[in-house]
Amino acid sequence: MLLTELWLSFASMIRSYAAVGDAAAQVASTQDSIVVISGEARLALHVDPRSGAGTWQLQRGGAATAQGAFALLPEGRIELDGSALDLDHAAIDFVALVRQAGNEP
Repeated sequence: MLLTELWLSFASMIRSYAAVGDAAAQVASTQDSIVVISGEARLALHVDPRSGAGTWQLQRGGAATAQGAFALLPEGRIELDGSALDLDHAAIDFVALVRQAGNEP
């Protein structure tokens, strides 16, 4: 239950940060996925709500350009590719990643 609540909070943070700025990114989320689209870039995050383990993948033009793994931590943080971050910092980083990829020529 706690990990599900953390995931919902993380999705909300991503949605909030994606709405800020000149060109808002589109965000869709479910109980186990978040998809952020900015221009030609698409970031997809998938989680197992029971374990908190997940994966992310950035695509541009249909081809994967970056990917990794993460784990939601019970203390309200996220382990992202070996580093523990606050959820809001990870949300900012993910939104910046997809926006940057979406703005590339």
